This record gives sequence, C-alpha cells and structure tokens, in this order.
Amino acid sequence: MQSKNYVFQSCILGSLICWYDFLIFAAATALVFSKVFFPGMSFIIPLLVFAVGFAARPLGCMFFGHLGDKYGRKPVLLTMLFLTAASTVGIGLLPTYAQIGIAAPIALVVLRIIQSAAFGGELASTSTILYEYNKDSDKKGFYGSMLAATLPVATVISSLIFAAVASLGTETFLDWGWRVPFLASSVLLVLGLYVRLKMLETPEFENIKSQNQTAASPIKTVFKEHWKTISLAIGVHQIGAVWNYVLLIFGFAYMVNALNISRSELSQTLMYVALVGVFANLLYGWITDKIGGLRLYEVATWIGIAIIVPCLYWISIGNVIWPLLLGYLVVSKMAWAQAPSFLPEIFPAQVRQTGSGLVYNLATVIGGGLVPIAAQYILEYRNNLYDIGYLMALMSMLALVSAYYLRRLNPQNQIV
Repeated sequence: MQSKNYVFQSCILGSLICWYDFLIFAAATALVFSKVFFPGMSFIIPLLVFAVGFAARPLGCMFFGHLGDKYGRKPVLLTMLFLTAASTVGIGLLPTYAQIGIAAPIALVVLRIIQSAAFGGELASTSTILYEYNKDSDKKGFYGSMLAATLPVATVISSLIFAAVASLGTETFLDWGWRVPFLASSVLLVLGLYVRLKMLETPEFENIKSQNQTAASPIKTVFKEHWKTISLAIGVHQIGAVWNYVLLIFGFAYMVNALNISRSELSQTLMYVALVGVFANLLYGWITDKIGGLRLYEVATWIGIAIIVPCLYWISIGNVIWPLLLGYLVVSKMAWAQAPSFLPEIFPAQVRQTGSGLVYNLATVIGGGLVPIAAQYILEYRNNLYDIGYLMALMSMLALVSAYYLRRLNPQNQIV
C-alpha cells in the first residue's frame, strides 16, 4: 500500500495551490482588474466577475464529484489541479482591454468560470482521498484539519506576493507586475502534477470498483437517496461561512465605507490573524478527534451566539482585531477545521465525493453569497447595525436544529 504520508503531502500541496490561485484572483479583483480589464466602468463589474465563481463552484463539484465517484478519485484530482492552475496562468497571460478590447474581459470571465468550477471539486476530492486513507485512524480529524489549514497558509503567501509586486510602483504594477503572482502558478502546477501523478487510487474505491458497487449515476443517487443528509449538513456547515464572509465582506466594507478605515490596515491585520489560524486549525482538528465533528460544530455555533452583539459593537467602532480573533479565528475556523474529515464521513463511498462537495459548496453559496447581501440590505433598510444580529442568530439556530436532526438521521454512523 502507498505511504499515507505521501498521500497526505500530495493532498496538502494540491489544496494549497488551488487556494493560492483562488486568493490571488480575489486580490487582483480589488487591486488591478478594474483598471486593466474594465477601464472606465463601475467597480461592481469586476466584483460580479469574482462572484461568478460562487455560481460555478457547485456546478463544478457536481460534475467532478460525479466523475470521481464513478471512475476514480485520482484522475479527477489531477484534472482539477491542472484546470485550476492552467486557467490561473492563462489569466496572467491575457492581453488587456487596451490591447484587444472587449475580448479581454470576456476571456477573463471564461477563465474565471473554469478556475472556479475546478476549484469547486478540489476540497471534496482531496478530503475524500485523505479520509479514505485514514478512516480507521483515531487522528483523521487532525489530518483533515491540516487540509483546512492550507487556506490561511495560502492567504499569507498570496498577501506577501501581492505586497511584493505592488512595491514595484503603480506604473510597473499595472503594466506587468500584477501578472507575476498568476504566472508563478505554473511552477506550482508542475510540482503539484508531479506529486499527484505518483499517487495510487484509494483502497476503498478500488474495493467497490472490483465488486461492481460503484453508483451508475452518483448525482442521481445522492439526490434521490441522500437529500436529507445533504440538506441537514448544509444547514450545519453554513455557520462557518456565515461568520467568515459576514466579517470579511460585510464587516470590512462597513469599516472602509462608513468609518474610513484603510484597506491596507484591514488586510495587514487579516494576514497576521490568518497566520495564527494555521495553528488554530490544527488545535480544532485535535479536538475533533476527542469529541466528534458534529459536536464541534455545535460548540462553535453556541460561541457564535454569545459573541454576536459584542462583534457588531466592535465593528461599529472600527475595532477589527476582536471580531477577527473571536468571529473568524474561533467560530469560523472551528466550524471549518473538521469539514475535511466530517463531510466525507456522512456519505457512503459510492457518493462520497459528490455529496461532500455539494454540502461544502452550497453552504458557501448561502453563507458567503446570500447572507452578506442580506446583511447589507438589513443595514440599508433598518439603518441599525445591531439588527444584523437577528440574521446571525437565525442562521445559528438553523445550524443547531440541523445538527440535532442530522444526528438522529444517522444514529449508526458514530456522528457525535
């Protein structure tokens, strides 16, 4: 059997590359795309291009999850890494609007859709492989948390690289400097493909394949036979996305627009907190192995309920550090750290990659897309920051109720 350490390292490296690609696109959206691809247009246009990714991710996870459950984990893992990194390099090579006109932003949108669709299946694929190699281990939660820790690591790396190229000066940065972080993904792509090509298929998938037990249509099967599990797991998992994106999108936007706090100050603070988040993820993974993933979701949710009002107060006075330390570092990271081990566990092998991918991505659409928009609407309609607390409390109650029924739905699965 292939070394579990090798499998672990290849999953971690590939996940880190995909998060890096995702985050540099986010940084470029804020810093450069409005100038080189959408000159003279409203800033909302590049924001919409960024948002296209949230729509593409669930579609990508269904497509690649279906293939992974039907034909194997390894070929899909290789395909997603190649598409994510290749589309990222393609963005770095794109001519600007000044060079080829409207074809430039159209090409950017196409590459963004490809990148996001492939990225949508990455977490489900790597977490499925990692889980299937370690499902009998008493440290599977800790191993999964290392996979989750690639996000804060990629946050720090992408922030440092963009800070370095931005220091070249505005003219150089807009001319060619912004392309460097995207083109650097080509080096990561070669390294990632080399490592993943040497991986073997998971023993569990080989077993169900040899016994002809793979699902004829994993997408159809997961919706027909596991829709309750999907719905309840989304209700549980969305709480991490709610706290992450309400703070980082709505909260940061409020501080910048209403309180005139500089973006650089907020970004620098986030980078430091993200660095601490690497170690927080590992701690939460260790706790997962002690008390169970679902119980840790519940702990995170109750902590979130307790700090809703304090966090809104700190946001209202422009104090960024405490919302990040408590809401982002504690609640959001605690709710997300065990996802790579918990989500694959609640689905059978025949639909594991499809089911876990749907939960992760649809929960992100709710918590990262819809809830921040609802929060902004509440603020504009009610003109009271504290009214957003009712929305946060509602999503928290949804998570707790979903956890209760998910445990009752799967009493045989040691979901604790």
